[in-house]
Amino acid sequence: EPEAADPAAASAAAADAAVHAQFDEALLQDALRLFRKRLKLNQLDADSKLGHGPMSGTGQHRIQSMQPPRDHPIAVWEALARLGKLRREGDGFYSIVEQPGGAQW
Repeated sequence: EPEAADPAAASAAAADAAVHAQFDEALLQDALRLFRKRLKLNQLDADSKLGHGPMSGTGQHRIQSMQPPRDHPIAVWEALARLGKLRREGDGFYSIVEQPGGAQW
C-alpha cells in the first residue's frame, strides 16, 4: 500500500503556490525587507527614549511586533504570514518569524 501524502504539507504547498501566483517573489522580498528595516528603526527609537538605562530599573523591553508599513497593501502582509515569514499578532500587528539558520530572503 502506498503511503498517503501528508494533507498538511499538501495544503501548505498549495498555499505557497497560490501566494507566488498572486505576488511576485521580488515584491514579497522587498516588503519583508521593508518590514525588518522599520521594525529595527522602531526598536532603536524606543531604546533611545529616557527611562531605559541600566540605572533606571525599568528594564528594556524590545519591540517585537508592529503594524506593517502602508507602502504595500495588506494582502502582501497576509501573503507573507501564509508563507511563514511573518506572524499575525492580532489587531493588525505582525512580527518576524525567525527562520532556522538565518533569514532565507
